[in-house]
Amino acid sequence: MSKRDYYEVLGVSKTADATELKKAYRKLAKQYHPDVNKDAGAEDKFKEINEAYEVLSDPQKKASYDRFGHNGPQGGFGGGGFSFEDVMGQSGFGSIFEEMFGGGFRRDPNAPRKGDDYSQQYVLTLKEAFEGKEITVTGVDGTSKTIDVPAGVRNGMDLRLKGLGGPGHNGGPTGDLYIKILIQGEKDYERQGHDVFTKVDIDYIDFLSGAEVNFTMFNGEKVSFDLPPLSKPASTIRIKGKGFVVMNSNHRGDLYIQLNPKMPKKLSKKAKKAIDELKKEV
Repeated sequence: MSKRDYYEVLGVSKTADATELKKAYRKLAKQYHPDVNKDAGAEDKFKEINEAYEVLSDPQKKASYDRFGHNGPQGGFGGGGFSFEDVMGQSGFGSIFEEMFGGGFRRDPNAPRKGDDYSQQYVLTLKEAFEGKEITVTGVDGTSKTIDVPAGVRNGMDLRLKGLGGPGHNGGPTGDLYIKILIQGEKDYERQGHDVFTKVDIDYIDFLSGAEVNFTMFNGEKVSFDLPPLSKPASTIRIKGKGFVVMNSNHRGDLYIQLNPKMPKKLSKKAKKAIDELKKEV
């Protein structure tokens, strides 16, 4: 599950100033407030609106979001959603609600309320993220549940498990549990979106003569390709369809291989003579 862009949530442009942000927030918060809007999904929408405003109304958080997106520089924004009490307790939100509801707004303490949302982190290897993995998580009440993390999951992505959060209040529904996926790096491999980048050492003579290159990827898959004669050192070969799967689709990213020349540590007299002859030929 991926989050919507905060600007899209509030319906404003990225150049919106503080006044425009507040105006958009006031309008949407009043429309989707749980005590005003009883439609299914209104409370989740209300939380999403508050999360977006909480980030975009803070200059520091806004600058970080504009640069890094939802993942943030160190762990991300909006770990597990907002409860009503969270929102009202934040600086600025209380006064906005007082303005919207004429200063006399009070939430009915006996009204059914959804339980608190919680979050956990789960670390996957690059191989597990590439292939997908079955994991077992434990909810707040001790209930364990096995879920399939899909192949192609991204670093920092939140998976939402409904009903595994805190207990509801006054007969309200149970909160949710958010699993934030963190992916370990893999030596000599880099993931960019759905594509994978790596480097392969090639004997220097193969750049001239051409060769069949074989190597094994981080997930154990065998990869081979033909290196054409007179290939340029440090050039990049692209192999289609060998990258990460695009979640919920049949499409895959690509594998990009940088060709690094592997030089011999020493040359025999025979090799030196052969190179001298080659120089004359080329």
